[in-house]
Amino acid sequence: MENIKGELETDKPIPVQKAGGISEDGSSIVTFDDDVLPEVGQSYVFLAYAQDDGSLLVSGPNSNTEVSGNDDTDTSDTIESSSVNHSSAMKAHKNALKHQVKSDRKRSISKYDKTKD
Repeated sequence: MENIKGELETDKPIPVQKAGGISEDGSSIVTFDDDVLPEVGQSYVFLAYAQDDGSLLVSGPNSNTEVSGNDDTDTSDTIESSSVNHSSAMKAHKNALKHQVKSDRKRSISKYDKTKD
């Protein structure tokens, strides 16, 4: 696991939240338009926003982008040393970070942020 921006813990699983839920009749899953649920065993770039309670929200279009070629047996070391780390998804997100537009929005700190204390 790698942080593209920020310093979240990388040595344990981190739960994330998605906006939406199960429909009233239980027949379908409701998400934002163009949002997708991550699949178990796949690797993703997550765009997470720390919430006031310290949780992480990953919701909306492009909030999680699959990084092809990884599986659930990969570690941060194998990903770091492989060409998978340079996939188009990773390159695109790293490039976006270099050209980010700073905003004055209120920022919360995740309870999984290594710099919180």
